[in-house]
Amino acid sequence: MSRLQDKIFNLKQKQILEYWKGMPYLSELLNKADSIIYYPESDGVLKKMSSNFDRNFDMYYYDVYRLIDRMEFKEPIYLFLYAKSHIMFSESICPIFKFNSINNFCLRSLLNNPEVYCVKISNLYFSKIIDIDNIDNPISNDLRDISIKHNNYRNILSNIRNVDKINLIFPL
Repeated sequence: MSRLQDKIFNLKQKQILEYWKGMPYLSELLNKADSIIYYPESDGVLKKMSSNFDRNFDMYYYDVYRLIDRMEFKEPIYLFLYAKSHIMFSESICPIFKFNSINNFCLRSLLNNPEVYCVKISNLYFSKIIDIDNIDNPISNDLRDISIKHNNYRNILSNIRNVDKINLIFPL
């Protein structure tokens, strides 16, 4: 990428952040972030957050809360957020947020926010990742598209309600 294109992407990221700061819950979340990673570093982090998942499936939104609790993101995390904005943009332009600690209530609140399309959460080593899509789908507002990467994903999924009824792409 050229330096000019990098500057354009950085400008778009700052416009997106300004827009998000006007939304009550997103503004609160942005203020809690320990740092913001901008393009081109954000694109590299996003690529690492989007690769080689252990499991892909659909899950009811209320079970996604339990999944987040079981993933136990107690260490610092990267948070990718794809939400409404006043400008059109691709996922690669989104800034990445780094949190040294974040409570599960904040993560759950993102899943109830009608402005949010997609949330990706990863530890800093990219060994524990959850990708939650389809948050804003009005047609199937009960289901979310989930992808996870975790060395112990079978135990994480055990005892979650309806795990045997969800549309599994990969068997347990």
